Amino acid sequence: MYHINSTEYERSFWDAMKRKNPTYNGLSQGRHRMTNSYALPSAQSKQFMAAMRNENVFRSLAAIVNAPGSDRTIFTCDAEDIATWLGDGSLDTYHDGVDDFKKLPIHAHRLGTIIRIHEDFLTDTGFNIQRYLVDSFAKRMGRTEEDAFVNGDGKKTPTGILASEGGAEIGVTTTAITYDNVISLYFSVKKEYRKSGVWMMNDETALALRTLKDADGNYIWNHTNDTILGRPVVICNAMPNADAGAKPIAFGDFSYYWIVQRVRFTARIMEELYALHQQVGYLGYEHLDGKLIRPEAIKVIQITE
Repeated sequence: MYHINSTEYERSFWDAMKRKNPTYNGLSQGRHRMTNSYALPSAQSKQFMAAMRNENVFRSLAAIVNAPGSDRTIFTCDAEDIATWLGDGSLDTYHDGVDDFKKLPIHAHRLGTIIRIHEDFLTDTGFNIQRYLVDSFAKRMGRTEEDAFVNGDGKKTPTGILASEGGAEIGVTTTAITYDNVISLYFSVKKEYRKSGVWMMNDETALALRTLKDADGNYIWNHTNDTILGRPVVICNAMPNADAGAKPIAFGDFSYYWIVQRVRFTARIMEELYALHQQVGYLGYEHLDGKLIRPEAIKVIQITE
């Protein structure tokens, strides 16, 4: 049995993916019993996470928490960071933070996809199967993750920032996006979250805001550095358009959204399913959750019906 971070494990893993190690010899430490798949080797796992950051904006904004083997709860600290002025006596009351810690239930939502490759590529020395699979899995997983981190309901998916329960708080309610209510959304977020705040919206909403002006013709969007009120804008096309009932703009500190990774990305080969097509299938799995641990840290605009 090889250690999951060893070069022997990496070699045996890719031999298995190329059908040179049909018994998965030496890979038992990386085996995920529920899916009968195997953890990506350490070097490719780092490449996978880097590729995920290119596909999913939350991977660069959110806090990443590794919680393998957790009992479905993790502790969070929701402190208000209070200090106390003290007198000369010994009976002064401190804010001790005892009640700041709370348990947060987490789940291992399973995300999976399958990639098919023609058999000829497996023997082609010019074909980099490692890079192809890592990039292909990251592209599919990243986009699906991003949609869940925005729109997920917390049942079979992570809880997204727009979820009615557990999502971001509503900062502004309006019938249409205006210069004034964008500013109102900004100031609806507490200063402690504004200083690291980021605007999130889709392309269509961003286009509308790029042309939005006040009564004196001043643009709200800084076209020099793509900021609004000094804070950066990130495009996430999982965000909805500014239609009735939607929440098209979010602003706040996205580090209070936690991506909880339960198991390292795993994969396995499927040789027989596509044999008649002279293809080989590769199944990839993630087990993770996502939650906004402090809903007041991000506020949204709600478009009324």
